[in-house]
Amino acid sequence: MVHTSQHQQAQEQEQYAPDSPMTDFLDVRLAKITRKQYISRLKMFFESLGLQGSLDRQSREFLVQAKKNREWAQNGLKYFIRAKKKRAEEGEISESTIRNFYKPVRLFCSIHDVDLSWKKITNTIPTGRKFANDRAPTHEEVQRVIEYPDRRIKPLVLTMCSSGIRLGAWEYLRWKHIEPIRRMDGDGKKGKIVAAKIIVYAGENEQYFSFITPEAFEALQEWMEYRRISGEDINVESWLMRTVWDTTNPRNSTVKSPKKMSREAIIQLVKRALKSEGLRTNLDMKITRRYEFKANHGFRKFFQTNAEPKMKSLDVMTLMGQDTGLAASYNKPTVGMLLEEYLKAVDNLTIDKGRLSRTAVEKVSQNQQALASQMESKDKELQELRDKMAKMEESQLKITELLEVMKIAKSSDGKVGKDRTMLDEKRRVTIGYVDDNNQSIEMKVPLDGFEIDEAGVDVVTSHPPKRGAQK
Repeated sequence: MVHTSQHQQAQEQEQYAPDSPMTDFLDVRLAKITRKQYISRLKMFFESLGLQGSLDRQSREFLVQAKKNREWAQNGLKYFIRAKKKRAEEGEISESTIRNFYKPVRLFCSIHDVDLSWKKITNTIPTGRKFANDRAPTHEEVQRVIEYPDRRIKPLVLTMCSSGIRLGAWEYLRWKHIEPIRRMDGDGKKGKIVAAKIIVYAGENEQYFSFITPEAFEALQEWMEYRRISGEDINVESWLMRTVWDTTNPRNSTVKSPKKMSREAIIQLVKRALKSEGLRTNLDMKITRRYEFKANHGFRKFFQTNAEPKMKSLDVMTLMGQDTGLAASYNKPTVGMLLEEYLKAVDNLTIDKGRLSRTAVEKVSQNQQALASQMESKDKELQELRDKMAKMEESQLKITELLEVMKIAKSSDGKVGKDRTMLDEKRRVTIGYVDDNNQSIEMKVPLDGFEIDEAGVDVVTSHPPKRGAQK
């Protein structure tokens, strides 16, 4: 049976009259993605009952018949669930998704007071696994995906892997929602980009923020620059992901009239990339019903798997926009606090290991340059210290020699005077001797004014010393 597309359903949603059963149904507070899914699955249910026409017409007819014949509605839902169970048995869908087809029908009936035997119906729905039996893709597998020859795949996948955003977030993301974060260098200049902040579901009740790696930011920047060079007017309101255009015709107007890339288009792009790179083949339903890792949701799981070894689990959940329960009322980390945690995981979240090597080499080179500069400065300081010590040693040697020579001071007539030699704070030597009148005399002679003769026993002054006070 052919179903209307989600795009058509979104158009129908705007045309519902105030008295339409669908208007009441859509008054319920639901996330946009959930609302679209509910509308799609409700449409499937009505069509399984043989109801024709638009969703508005189908909903009205369903209510009329359900209120007249409750058993008709009950059996209709029972058969609808049974058909989904058969698809699950054949491996087309997982058992855990069957309940998702039941939820919108029950919500619609509850809003319009259609009371069915819900307990009987829910007892027929298999519970399925509460968690998916899959894994996150490896770095090597992600690397293969981004090598697919479509310029959009690299920024798209790297952004999802490094931030953990859901697929539906792309319907809100514009260029203004990406804010690069730089770290200052040691010399106070602007440093390199260490991460970028990403605003998720901007303007919605579910709005939150996360981060992407420098690698992902560079990929986005290259993608936006390519579009600008191609002729698109890139500004803060530009969508991050857009539809393709005819690159062989520069005058083609489609490049200047960008359209947002839809969720469904992103799903198909990733599927093509996975298949092209040999990461998706036809499954043998007798052996397994699911791939080792999911397509788009696998990138979200990649983020959680690689971030948690380096970050606190609660912070990882916060950056993924997950409900942290009661902890959300008490745990209020700032942007700076979460950034410091995120930076610990950047290496784990980077796909291009060669880029990490280049970054490491650059860092080592910078460290070596800084170390060489520090060594040069230390060598200079050490040389200055050595020069000072040499001068001090020279002065000390000179003082020692003078003191040794001047242990005995002689008067002009050969009388021996009392040793009064000493050096004051002005670097003057005080000489004491006894004059002709048998008086003690002290003279202060600058240290530089002394010379030692070859015999090493006499002191010769280069200029006559001033006579000191007599004692």
